[in-house]
Amino acid sequence: MSRKTFLRFFLLLLIFNINFVGIQSVSAQLSTPISAKNSLLLQVRKNLKNASPFYLNFKQQVFDDSDMITEESGNILFVDINRIKWVYNDPEYKVFLINKNKYEFYDKESNQLTKGRIKENRQKWIWQILFSNSIADEIVCNEEKKIISIINKKEDIDFKVYIDKNGLPQKVLQQQVAGLKYIYFFENYKVKYKYKKNVFDLNLPKDIDIVDMERN
Repeated sequence: MSRKTFLRFFLLLLIFNINFVGIQSVSAQLSTPISAKNSLLLQVRKNLKNASPFYLNFKQQVFDDSDMITEESGNILFVDINRIKWVYNDPEYKVFLINKNKYEFYDKESNQLTKGRIKENRQKWIWQILFSNSIADEIVCNEEKKIISIINKKEDIDFKVYIDKNGLPQKVLQQQVAGLKYIYFFENYKVKYKYKKNVFDLNLPKDIDIVDMERN
Protein backbone atom coordinates (compact mmCIF):
# COMPACT_ATOMS: atom_id res chain seq x y z
CA MET A 1 0.00 0.00 0.00
CA SER A 2 1.45 3.36 -0.98
CA ARG A 3 1.72 6.32 1.39
CA LYS A 4 -0.36 8.31 -1.12
CA THR A 5 -3.23 5.81 -0.91
CA PHE A 6 -3.14 5.84 2.89
CA LEU A 7 -3.07 9.64 3.21
CA ARG A 8 -5.96 9.93 0.77
CA PHE A 9 -8.29 8.54 3.43
CA PHE A 10 -7.32 11.27 5.85
CA LEU A 11 -8.06 13.86 3.17
CA LEU A 12 -11.46 12.29 2.60
CA LEU A 13 -12.30 12.27 6.28
CA LEU A 14 -11.08 15.83 6.55
CA ILE A 15 -13.87 16.86 4.20
CA PHE A 16 -16.51 15.18 6.34
CA ASN A 17 -15.18 16.39 9.67
CA ILE A 18 -15.21 19.99 8.49
CA ASN A 19 -18.97 19.65 8.20
CA PHE A 20 -19.94 16.94 10.68
CA VAL A 21 -18.39 18.21 13.88
CA GLY A 22 -20.65 20.04 16.34
CA ILE A 23 -21.10 23.76 15.78
CA GLN A 24 -19.56 25.01 19.03
CA SER A 25 -16.51 22.75 19.03
CA VAL A 26 -15.23 24.08 15.70
CA SER A 27 -16.36 27.67 15.72
CA ALA A 28 -14.55 28.29 19.01
CA GLN A 29 -11.26 27.17 17.46
CA LEU A 30 -11.26 28.92 14.10
CA SER A 31 -9.20 32.08 13.72
CA THR A 32 -12.23 33.70 12.10
CA PRO A 33 -15.36 33.06 14.22
CA ILE A 34 -18.38 31.54 12.50
CA SER A 35 -20.81 34.43 12.08
CA ALA A 36 -24.22 35.08 10.59
CA LYS A 37 -22.63 35.42 7.15
CA ASN A 38 -21.73 31.73 7.38
CA SER A 39 -25.24 30.64 8.30
CA LEU A 40 -25.15 28.05 5.49
CA LEU A 41 -22.29 26.24 7.23
CA LEU A 42 -24.12 26.34 10.54
CA GLN A 43 -27.27 24.97 8.93
CA VAL A 44 -25.40 22.14 7.19
CA ARG A 45 -23.80 21.10 10.48
CA LYS A 46 -27.21 21.10 12.12
CA ASN A 47 -28.69 19.03 9.27
CA LEU A 48 -25.91 16.45 9.48
CA LYS A 49 -26.25 16.20 13.23
CA ASN A 50 -30.00 15.65 12.90
CA ALA A 51 -29.45 13.01 10.18
CA SER A 52 -26.96 10.93 12.19
CA PRO A 53 -26.38 8.08 12.11
CA PHE A 54 -26.57 7.99 8.33
CA TYR A 55 -25.38 5.88 5.42
CA LEU A 56 -24.61 7.07 1.89
CA ASN A 57 -22.98 6.14 -1.39
CA PHE A 58 -19.97 7.98 -2.74
CA LYS A 59 -17.95 8.24 -5.93
CA GLN A 60 -14.46 9.67 -6.14
CA GLN A 61 -12.81 10.96 -9.30
CA VAL A 62 -9.19 12.11 -9.65
CA PHE A 63 -8.13 14.41 -12.48
CA ASP A 64 -4.75 15.41 -13.86
CA ASP A 65 -5.55 18.63 -15.71
CA SER A 66 -8.71 17.67 -17.63
CA ASP A 67 -7.99 13.93 -17.79
CA MET A 68 -9.66 11.61 -15.29
CA ILE A 69 -7.05 9.12 -14.11
CA THR A 70 -9.01 7.14 -11.50
CA GLU A 71 -12.60 6.60 -10.38
CA GLU A 72 -13.57 4.71 -7.23
CA SER A 73 -16.83 4.18 -5.38
CA GLY A 74 -18.28 2.74 -2.21
CA ASN A 75 -20.23 3.73 0.88
CA ILE A 76 -19.89 5.61 4.15
CA LEU A 77 -21.46 4.97 7.54
CA PHE A 78 -21.31 7.99 9.83
CA VAL A 79 -22.46 7.27 13.38
CA ASP A 80 -20.86 10.28 15.05
CA ILE A 81 -17.59 12.21 14.95
CA ASN A 82 -15.80 9.32 16.71
CA ARG A 83 -17.26 6.44 14.69
CA ILE A 84 -16.96 6.47 10.92
CA LYS A 85 -16.67 3.63 8.41
CA TRP A 86 -15.53 4.46 4.89
CA VAL A 87 -15.61 1.52 2.45
CA TYR A 88 -14.27 1.39 -1.10
CA ASN A 89 -15.88 -1.42 -3.10
CA ASP A 90 -14.85 -0.64 -6.66
CA PRO A 91 -12.37 -1.19 -8.21
CA GLU A 92 -10.48 -2.37 -5.09
CA TYR A 93 -11.80 -3.20 -1.64
CA LYS A 94 -10.45 -0.93 1.11
CA VAL A 95 -11.86 0.05 4.50
CA PHE A 96 -11.03 2.96 6.76
CA LEU A 97 -12.44 2.90 10.30
CA ILE A 98 -12.43 5.49 13.04
CA ASN A 99 -13.66 4.04 16.31
CA LYS A 100 -13.25 6.42 19.25
CA ASN A 101 -9.58 7.45 19.31
CA LYS A 102 -8.35 4.59 17.13
CA TYR A 103 -8.20 4.15 13.37
CA GLU A 104 -7.73 1.12 11.12
CA PHE A 105 -7.05 1.08 7.39
CA TYR A 106 -7.45 -2.26 5.60
CA ASP A 107 -6.17 -2.69 2.05
CA LYS A 108 -7.33 -6.06 0.72
CA GLU A 109 -5.15 -6.06 -2.38
CA SER A 110 -1.94 -5.61 -0.40
CA ASN A 111 -3.28 -7.75 2.49
CA GLN A 112 -2.24 -5.06 4.93
CA LEU A 113 -3.79 -3.40 7.98
CA THR A 114 -2.48 -0.05 9.20
CA LYS A 115 -3.64 1.03 12.64
CA GLY A 116 -2.95 3.69 15.24
CA ARG A 117 -4.41 6.32 17.53
CA ILE A 118 -5.94 9.54 16.26
CA LYS A 119 -4.96 11.67 19.25
CA GLU A 120 -1.26 11.07 18.68
CA ASN A 121 -1.48 12.48 15.16
CA ARG A 122 -3.96 15.28 15.77
CA GLN A 123 -1.76 18.02 14.33
CA LYS A 124 -0.72 15.94 11.35
CA TRP A 125 -3.99 14.42 10.19
CA ILE A 126 -7.67 15.20 9.97
CA TRP A 127 -8.16 16.70 13.45
CA GLN A 128 -5.85 19.50 12.43
CA ILE A 129 -8.74 21.28 10.77
CA LEU A 130 -10.82 21.04 13.94
CA PHE A 131 -8.41 22.14 16.65
CA SER A 132 -5.93 24.51 15.03
CA ASN A 133 -6.49 28.25 15.47
CA SER A 134 -5.04 29.02 12.05
CA ILE A 135 -5.98 26.13 9.77
CA ALA A 136 -8.87 27.97 8.14
CA ASP A 137 -7.73 31.27 6.66
CA GLU A 138 -11.10 31.78 5.12
CA ILE A 139 -14.57 30.24 5.15
CA VAL A 140 -16.92 31.65 2.54
CA CYS A 141 -20.56 30.62 2.17
CA ASN A 142 -22.45 31.36 -1.03
CA GLU A 143 -26.06 31.16 0.15
CA GLU A 144 -27.50 31.52 -3.35
CA LYS A 145 -25.44 28.78 -5.01
CA LYS A 146 -25.27 26.65 -1.84
CA ILE A 147 -21.46 26.38 -1.86
CA ILE A 148 -19.12 26.43 1.16
CA SER A 149 -15.48 27.30 0.42
CA ILE A 150 -12.77 26.44 2.97
CA ILE A 151 -9.31 27.80 2.24
CA ASN A 152 -5.86 27.77 3.81
CA LYS A 153 -3.14 28.77 1.37
CA LYS A 154 -0.23 27.77 3.61
CA GLU A 155 -1.56 24.24 4.10
CA ASP A 156 -2.74 23.91 0.46
CA ILE A 157 -6.33 23.41 1.60
CA ASP A 158 -8.92 24.48 -0.93
CA PHE A 159 -12.30 22.75 -0.61
CA LYS A 160 -15.60 23.65 -2.18
CA VAL A 161 -18.57 21.83 -0.66
CA TYR A 162 -21.78 21.83 -2.72
CA ILE A 163 -25.02 21.45 -0.76
CA ASP A 164 -28.13 19.66 -2.05
CA LYS A 165 -31.78 20.69 -1.70
CA ASN A 166 -31.97 18.86 1.65
CA GLY A 167 -29.09 20.87 3.09
CA LEU A 168 -26.55 18.01 2.94
CA PRO A 169 -23.21 17.78 1.08
CA GLN A 170 -23.67 16.33 -2.42
CA LYS A 171 -20.33 17.19 -4.02
CA VAL A 172 -16.87 18.24 -2.87
CA LEU A 173 -14.18 19.73 -5.09
CA GLN A 174 -10.68 19.49 -3.65
CA GLN A 175 -8.13 21.51 -5.59
CA GLN A 176 -4.36 21.07 -5.46
CA VAL A 177 -3.37 17.71 -4.06
CA ALA A 178 0.09 17.02 -5.54
CA GLY A 179 -1.10 18.88 -8.63
CA LEU A 180 -4.27 16.80 -8.88
CA LYS A 181 -7.96 17.62 -8.54
CA TYR A 182 -10.27 15.40 -6.51
CA ILE A 183 -14.06 15.38 -6.89
CA TYR A 184 -16.34 13.48 -4.51
CA PHE A 185 -20.05 12.83 -5.06
CA PHE A 186 -22.34 11.85 -2.18
CA GLU A 187 -25.84 10.49 -2.77
CA ASN A 188 -28.62 8.25 -1.46
CA TYR A 189 -28.46 9.44 2.14
CA LYS A 190 -30.23 7.08 4.54
CA VAL A 191 -30.81 9.11 7.70
CA LYS A 192 -31.27 7.69 11.19
CA TYR A 193 -29.69 4.55 9.79
CA LYS A 194 -29.97 1.37 11.85
CA TYR A 195 -26.58 -0.32 11.80
CA LYS A 196 -25.38 -3.62 13.23
CA LYS A 197 -23.39 -3.51 16.46
CA ASN A 198 -20.47 -5.38 14.89
CA VAL A 199 -20.23 -3.08 11.87
CA PHE A 200 -16.84 -1.80 13.06
CA ASP A 201 -15.35 -5.29 13.31
CA LEU A 202 -13.06 -6.30 10.45
CA ASN A 203 -12.93 -9.93 9.34
CA LEU A 204 -9.26 -10.12 8.45
CA PRO A 205 -7.24 -13.02 7.01
CA LYS A 206 -4.89 -14.76 9.45
CA ASP A 207 -1.79 -14.00 7.37
CA ILE A 208 -2.41 -10.24 7.13
CA ASP A 209 0.53 -7.85 7.43
CA ILE A 210 -0.10 -5.42 10.32
CA VAL A 211 1.55 -2.01 10.49
CA ASP A 212 1.19 -0.50 13.96
CA MET A 213 1.87 3.24 13.71
CA GLU A 214 2.11 3.52 17.51
CA ARG A 215 5.27 1.41 17.41
CA ASN A 216 6.84 3.18 14.44
